Amino acid sequence: MRLLPIKSKLITLFKLFSIIVFTFSIISVNIPQVAEALSLEEELNQVKKELEKIRSTKKNLEQDISKEKSLQNSYEQELVNLKNKIDLLSNKIDEKRLVIKELELEIDILTKKLEETEIEIETAETELYDLENETNTRLIDMYLSQKTFSELNMIVTPKGQSDVIKYNLYHNTIQDTTNTLVASLKDKRVILEGKKVGLEEDKIKVLRDEVQLNEELLALERDEADLNSTRSIYSSKRQQSIAKVATNSRTLSELSEEEQKTLAMQYKIEQELFNTTKNLGNGAYVKKGTIIGRQGYTGYVIPSGPAGAHLHFGTKVNGSSVNPCSLLIPGVVSGCGGDGSMEWPLKNPFNYTSAYGWRWERWHDAIDISSTANVHAYIYAAHDGWLYKGGSTSQGFWRKICETKDNCNQGKYSFYLHLAE
Repeated sequence: MRLLPIKSKLITLFKLFSIIVFTFSIISVNIPQVAEALSLEEELNQVKKELEKIRSTKKNLEQDISKEKSLQNSYEQELVNLKNKIDLLSNKIDEKRLVIKELELEIDILTKKLEETEIEIETAETELYDLENETNTRLIDMYLSQKTFSELNMIVTPKGQSDVIKYNLYHNTIQDTTNTLVASLKDKRVILEGKKVGLEEDKIKVLRDEVQLNEELLALERDEADLNSTRSIYSSKRQQSIAKVATNSRTLSELSEEEQKTLAMQYKIEQELFNTTKNLGNGAYVKKGTIIGRQGYTGYVIPSGPAGAHLHFGTKVNGSSVNPCSLLIPGVVSGCGGDGSMEWPLKNPFNYTSAYGWRWERWHDAIDISSTANVHAYIYAAHDGWLYKGGSTSQGFWRKICETKDNCNQGKYSFYLHLAE
């Protein structure tokens, strides 16, 4: 019995402990995680990566726009070619239709002539039939009249002899006339039959021509329909390309604005970094990629424009002058690049403007490079080492970095001239 209160207390304590644990778990979940602060160098690297990403996307869009515009030109040229072909086919189709119409009229004329010839043949046959009937009737009447006289009367009496002579003459006249008319009518019928045959042959030929022309017309109309279908396809592709270019152009414009904002952020961070470097005294140690100055306008330059601003960059190894191209990262610019033991002191975009060696009848112991993005672009340390600086506003500032402290003739050495500050 005495164990029951203790058990109840234990259960109560366990419940309280569970509530406390649950509460702390909720609080721990809801407490925001404090991000570790980034250094200026890390912020700058992030901004540069973002800027590089934006520029890469812009480049791809520009290439795509250029490609689409090239396709539009080919589509437009194809549409012009198709239009010319369709116009040519349309002319041929109109011509075929006119010829077919002409043949139809010719068929109508031949049909009418055939009908007229058949009527003429029927008329001739009727005339021939009537003539034969009339002749037969007269001959029969004459025959019957002759039988009413005795042959003796016809021989003995003068009148009978005269009637016989008249009869024979009349009979012969009728027979000759009939024969002549019959022969004429038969000739006429033969001529008309020949004419009918000729007209029928002409009509058959014209009908054949009409059938052939109709087949050619159908073929031309099919070709025209195919060309119109192809033209619709090309027209649709052209419209799609135009729409794509418009979309990409808008995106490109938005990216350009984003690029300017990101670039401004980069300049801001670079200025902050440069301000810290600018306050470093001679002999301060700097890491590769540290901002050590800004591009300026002194030396053999054109001070009236951005093309004049440049960096004179020289290098030595163990005290001996060497071509900087032998030490720089390859593949950045054409004609200059070596073992990659040094980074380029300017960031892209920039131009490689003058080489190492003889120039203007004097030895040029450096290379010249010029930023195309900013007149006073930042200059970066090409390698690790101890920084030394000097110069003035009128003569231009300079920097040098020595791999070995207080001994620039040992190890790598880099020299930066014509700086603005």
